[in-house]
Amino acid sequence: IRLAPSLSFMFPKDHVTGLDVDVNVHYVFPIQAGLSLYPFVGGVMMNNRFSYEGFTAKDTTFGLNIGGGAQYDVTSNGYLNFEFKYSFIEGTDPAYFAVGYGVKF
Repeated sequence: IRLAPSLSFMFPKDHVTGLDVDVNVHYVFPIQAGLSLYPFVGGVMMNNRFSYEGFTAKDTTFGLNIGGGAQYDVTSNGYLNFEFKYSFIEGTDPAYFAVGYGVKF
């Protein structure tokens, strides 16, 4: 079991930019040397910013994450991962695929 904080930046699209701050708990299942799978649950703080022709609006919401992922160890303290995350947030329920790099402490 591990605690996994993360930041996700959403590149601008249709004048909206986003930044998500997540704290998830992973339950890691080793599959073979260097490869593991994990389901997770956690919380998210989603920040969105709309900006167009001098008008700016910001919105911050909180929600619950569920998902799963796979990781492959590339060094003794670092790994690549691929995740699917679904967030339950009032008014919108976004789903994401993500690729990342993790560091073990």
